[in-house]
Amino acid sequence: MAYNIILDILIILTAAIISGEIFEQLNLPGIAGQLLSGLVLGPSLLNIITYNNEISGITSIAIFFIVFLIGIEMNTDVLMMHFKKAFTLSIVSFIIPFVIELFLLIHILNIGVTETSIIALATVIPSISIISVLVKKYSLMKRDIGKIIISSVVISDIIGFIILSYFSNASNGLSSVLLPLLLLLILYFGFDYIINKNKWAFRKFLNIIWMKFRSTHFSYAFLIIFGLLVSMVFNSIGISYIIGAFFAGLIINKGIIGNEYFGNVSRTLNRINDSFFIPIFFGAAGLEAVIAYSNISLMLEILIFVFIAFIIAYILSFKLAKSIIDKKEKDRSRKVAGIISGRGAVGIAIAVIALNEGLINQGAYSIIITTSVVVSIIAGILLYGIKINYKDTKYVKSKSSKNKSKISQKYK
Repeated sequence: MAYNIILDILIILTAAIISGEIFEQLNLPGIAGQLLSGLVLGPSLLNIITYNNEISGITSIAIFFIVFLIGIEMNTDVLMMHFKKAFTLSIVSFIIPFVIELFLLIHILNIGVTETSIIALATVIPSISIISVLVKKYSLMKRDIGKIIISSVVISDIIGFIILSYFSNASNGLSSVLLPLLLLLILYFGFDYIINKNKWAFRKFLNIIWMKFRSTHFSYAFLIIFGLLVSMVFNSIGISYIIGAFFAGLIINKGIIGNEYFGNVSRTLNRINDSFFIPIFFGAAGLEAVIAYSNISLMLEILIFVFIAFIIAYILSFKLAKSIIDKKEKDRSRKVAGIISGRGAVGIAIAVIALNEGLINQGAYSIIITTSVVVSIIAGILLYGIKINYKDTKYVKSKSSKNKSKISQKYK
């Protein structure tokens, strides 16, 4: 049994990394390539690997670390500072397209409201993991518009997981989700306020741990244990542990743990995520899909409606971006709309959770995976087709002899 899971992980990881890299070289989202590798390896095509409980357990750990790191690289102050504009962007990029797609799907799918809602939710929700990478890539993180984009996606993803949690606890009513969530948010912001007010004491505590044990390993373990505890609390009241992982990471910001320690934590988790957790998660997500070729016509219809919602989100985001971006940067409106249209990662996470909880069947899950691959590719083409100016991206090129830096990159 141990040998089988090691072999499965070896195959999934290798295929996902190679496929993702090929897509990146083609200026397409690497995640789409990783999903596609799972589709090829799984029962839909080659049937080399079967999704099982061992793989499911590994993907649960993977998504925890992926979202935990996203929270670490944000902070509450940024989220609250741009809340009004970010929430407006969430409405036009997620809520309106979600309602439109749900309305269209209800008229063609002869399945329950829950499955229809999950399909609409998973295929239209923006993905913080994809969008945060794009914001960094185009050097927007230090600009207000970059912070607005990230804050907007955080809001959208939280709303998305609340919707998912509602369907998971539908028999108990909406209050069974909202009241515990409200209580948790009050406790979170209270704890966040206290820990930020006493951040020097907390930083001193971490330094004492480091000095006493003469290793950063214990400090790393402390942060991970903290993230797992918060995730467990969220999960115990019916809110996804993924939201808990994000909020746990949100507390652990640069101001609290210090620049040097923050840099070490961020770099370590980034390397682990990029080289293992991300390709494993999306490769396994594609593996679990089973495409029923007899339903291709239905899938094409759904894809058309998903694409309609995607275009609506792009157009509305573009129009809003023109009104909130500084007048000197109006040319960035198309890029903002392209970035905020990033789909896939969070939608896949929602689909995986919904399938494991029995909210959707294998057919609905496969539809989500397939449409996510297609929409991710379309979004990549749309984004990379946008001309980028010298000011948008820059890199430092070192010269060994003179040790000088030169900004010289231009995307076409």
